[in-house]
Amino acid sequence: MIGSAKRAFEKEDPELLFGFISKGYQDEMGFDYSGVREGLYEIFSQFEGIKVSLSELEVEVVGEEAEVQLDVWILAKYEAQPVFLIGSLNNPVPSKFFLQKEEGEWKVVKFLLSSSNLNK
Repeated sequence: MIGSAKRAFEKEDPELLFGFISKGYQDEMGFDYSGVREGLYEIFSQFEGIKVSLSELEVEVVGEEAEVQLDVWILAKYEAQPVFLIGSLNNPVPSKFFLQKEEGEWKVVKFLLSSSNLNK
């Protein structure tokens, strides 16, 4: 599921990507499903050539819930110049996805980034 979401992000395919996000999404920064949708459309309208790199996943599943920990960095082009949206090659950002099974499919209900490495 994480790999499929990564590919949807790189294809800049918001509709496919939204299929991986729970309508009940709510994170600690105050974003809900609608806020995530708006933010992704904004990213896709401003950046191109998005490449997502992920470290090896650490997954813990308990019943219908799961936590996935990994390091992430995202490279894109803005006005033909490469920019890191999250992290960098030398400083990936520790991240955690919280998943829940909804109608038999895993959906992201919350996503956390370590704020100390967002754009190093």
